[in-house]
Amino acid sequence: MDHTNELDDFKDGLNRIRRMLKLDIPFEKAVTIEKNQLKIIRELFPKAKEAVRKDLKPEDLASEVSEKVVKEFYYKFADELKIRNNVEKPEEAFNNLLAGRSDTNGTRIIILIIQAIARTYARAHEEIHGVREIRDYKCPICGNESDIIVKWPDGSYRMICPFCGYTWIISRNKLVCPKCGSENPVSLGVFTDKEMKVGLFVCQDCGFKAKIILDPDLVIRIPRILLPLLASAGDKFRSLIHKQDIREV
Repeated sequence: MDHTNELDDFKDGLNRIRRMLKLDIPFEKAVTIEKNQLKIIRELFPKAKEAVRKDLKPEDLASEVSEKVVKEFYYKFADELKIRNNVEKPEEAFNNLLAGRSDTNGTRIIILIIQAIARTYARAHEEIHGVREIRDYKCPICGNESDIIVKWPDGSYRMICPFCGYTWIISRNKLVCPKCGSENPVSLGVFTDKEMKVGLFVCQDCGFKAKIILDPDLVIRIPRILLPLLASAGDKFRSLIHKQDIREV
């Protein structure tokens, strides 16, 4: 897999989102995190492909490589994020995370490392097996729930996992509810504006809500890992749920 221009694409995509949404994003911090995650992905990708071919799970890969990756990257993250003096030892960070704490600098770094491993597995799985077609809002790779729907350039509708970045097809050519499976157009609606780039999907049958990217061109221009950030613009339509400004898409 070619990772050569990924960081530049990430920077361009992040700047595009900042302009579109007028967000005050900590640009350098985000780039630093992505740079180190990409290093982990490059390093682990061959091993991740091997794990996928052996039908191992993401947690199996994490169990095998996490100690080595943490040893190599834990303090790199701390140094480049300029928090070395305010970070606990990696062992303590692990214990804090296992105890349900995620509010320390160390646990945040551990989560970033785990995410990079999950992203690596997701990429390897897609390269080997292609894109799965499943009507569900839970990621078939890492199990995290998603509330993000994306209209893909091929006309399909996909969910995207905000953690590992995997996408899966929920429908080939029309909106459906990924939670209850409803295909009833009377029950499914999208709140959006006149630009119809981003909106909020609502299923009146089960109450499921999801942010939705309606413009397939954005999928081409913006790296996949940034699509959840772009989709967050759909949250602004939540206040319209009880009004009748639903557009068919």
